[in-house]
Amino acid sequence: MAETDHRPVSVSDLAQLARCEQQLLLDQQHGKQRPPERERLAAAGEAEHAHHDRLARHYQGRRARVARDRRCFIASAVYGETAWQTEALRQWRDQVLQPTRIGQRWVQFYYACSPPLARFLIHSPRASRAVRGLLDRFIRRWVLQIAPKESV
Repeated sequence: MAETDHRPVSVSDLAQLARCEQQLLLDQQHGKQRPPERERLAAAGEAEHAHHDRLARHYQGRRARVARDRRCFIASAVYGETAWQTEALRQWRDQVLQPTRIGQRWVQFYYACSPPLARFLIHSPRASRAVRGLLDRFIRRWVLQIAPKESV
């Protein structure tokens, strides 16, 4: 069985393949025979691509570090991932629980225990209605005091 070559293929090579596959095969066998000006332009293009790749990786990593935590398993199962109630609970978590050590512990416990419960709620309309009722009261009593519906 032949071993597969996993090297990346440049967009230029893909375009060349579409234009003239014979030229691509000859270039692979004998090396690319390009004029110096074309070599210079190709090198400049590769440098520019590398620069933008580094920038994209930098900002993707930075965004991932500062991005708001989107997890809210039970509320997402009961209300939906983008419902105002779910957003209000996320905001309450970030403003009330996360700044304190005990709040952080509670959030860790919640993240450890809530995914199976959320999966159960998705498949149990009766249990989902009961939890929704409890969450509605909790949101009215505690969450909206910190994060009013209009600001979510």
